[in-house]
This record gives sequence, C-alpha cells and structure tokens, in this order.
Amino acid sequence: MTVSLARYFRTLRRAPRAAWPTLLHRWIEARFRKGAPSSAEVCVFASLDRYELQYARMASLLGHAGRHPPPDEVEFLRRMQHRRRAYDGAIGLSDFSFLTAVASILGPSM
Repeated sequence: MTVSLARYFRTLRRAPRAAWPTLLHRWIEARFRKGAPSSAEVCVFASLDRYELQYARMASLLGHAGRHPPPDEVEFLRRMQHRRRAYDGAIGLSDFSFLTAVASILGPSM
C-alpha cells in the first residue's frame, strides 16, 4: 500500500513532534517497498453435497489446512436451506454456506 504525500503530511501535522522521525522513516519504507504480488482464489459453495470439500479448500486458503467442519455444521446448513426466504435481505445457500465456513474456520476452537 502506498501512502500519498498529502496524507503523510496530514498525519504528520496531527502527530506529536517526537513521532515525526519515526513516521518519516516508515513512510519512506512503505513508499519504496515492493509488495509480493497477490492472487485471487475462487471458493464457491454451490451445494451442500460438496460443502466439506470446499470447506477444506477454504481452510487451506486461509492458512488453516487440515480443518474440517464440525459434526453438526452440515445438518445446520441443511435446516437453513429449507427455511422461509420471503423477506427482504434474505441470503441464499451459497452465501450462508460461505459465511458459516469463514466463521467456523477463523473462529476460536470450542
């Protein structure tokens, strides 16, 4: 991420004078640092039949390889799949499967 010179001066103006040398040093480092190229991965939860496979793939992408969904998670998602969706703001199967997997992978172990 690069920080513009204008943003740097706005930050510097609000910072205590004692912090100015440190901020200048960090700005110069950030300005000229070459970041590693990033890549995008697609992880789609289209059906519950492949949920465990996609869960394992997402866990690997998030740095938690080897994680598996808790025993009752697929059953919970099947109940959610058949709930009433006739209201504004309701999300579909792929969305709540994705969100459940992210929360389960990144959440603390119980």
